[in-house]
Amino acid sequence: MEMTIDRDKSIENTKKMIISMIKCYEKSDYSEIEEILKSNMVDWGFFCEKVIKNKLENLAWIVMSRCSDTEETIPFYIREFFAKLYYLNKEKVIIFDDTFQKVAMAFEANDISYAVVKGLALENDLYGNDYVKRISDIDMIINKKDSDKVSKILASIGLKPARFEYATNTVIELPREKQLLFKMTGDHLPEHFDFTGEKVCPFIKVDISTSLDWINKKENSMIVFALKEGTVGVKTGRNHTIKTLMPAAHFIYMINHFYRHAWSYRFIQRNISIRLCMTNDIYMYWKKHNAEIKEKINSLVTDKTEKEKIAWVLYYMDRLYGCNILDELGLKDHVNNLNCAFGKNDTILKWKGTIEDRVFAYEEKDLMEASEG
Repeated sequence: MEMTIDRDKSIENTKKMIISMIKCYEKSDYSEIEEILKSNMVDWGFFCEKVIKNKLENLAWIVMSRCSDTEETIPFYIREFFAKLYYLNKEKVIIFDDTFQKVAMAFEANDISYAVVKGLALENDLYGNDYVKRISDIDMIINKKDSDKVSKILASIGLKPARFEYATNTVIELPREKQLLFKMTGDHLPEHFDFTGEKVCPFIKVDISTSLDWINKKENSMIVFALKEGTVGVKTGRNHTIKTLMPAAHFIYMINHFYRHAWSYRFIQRNISIRLCMTNDIYMYWKKHNAEIKEKINSLVTDKTEKEKIAWVLYYMDRLYGCNILDELGLKDHVNNLNCAFGKNDTILKWKGTIEDRVFAYEEKDLMEASEG
């Protein structure tokens, strides 16, 4: 019985440590993490599993390396494992930056309005080139009217529409019917791949969207407005500039991306819907850009349903990190019960539980209740 209590305590301490990592990083104060480490009540197996699932390996290594007084409480093989992942990611980010520069030059030479969102842009805007983000693709947005032109430009610089096959670790040419499907849905271009010739990162995926929420199949007036409002440049560690959305528009993009993942039936079934790397980005973005977000958000979001989606995400952000973003943005009255995803055979999945249950779940679908649509 005592062993069960100790394990339960270790799991709770470990959850607290994982959630606290980003707040400690933002404040450059790791005392909370060090107190947990000193307790020797950390479940390292659980830590590794949930850190990897939530794409926090690089943040974990930075936190470990900055808790110098408690370094010996962390098993050596775990420090070594996360250190290797961190430095591998660092090399990959440099290669991704090179590919982005090639794409950006081609777009600008052909007068294509675009912005980089999420990973590569946030790494430089929020994390000061600490290589916190696990970069696996380059995410960009464009105007829908430029889709055909962009496809031709990408082909002209050697990027091909394809898909990655994990079983064989290879890139497979995208069948024509799949290319036509992307053309019909219209919210995304097919994933395009660039072959680098580098052993550490032999190919790079470029993912280009024409929608701020991945759902709108028609011309997205908000994305056009966001691009017309202008973009802002953020400097990389190699003194390149990455063009990204203005703060309020980027904040809305990240929230819509989170909401889309949270209620994608396919992502829930694969146990990869909500991840802490997403909530960390939203938290860090708010901490840095809250003044600009407060000033512009009401002019960007006027639709009641969109306000409810944003309020839903921010409700859980406030619970997870002890924030008060809902109140600060005046969206508290828009919190609504939107906890559902459409499944197969006209069923609806409804979520039961807390946000912590969701991010630490072994099987997210076990937190869902099915009901008739």
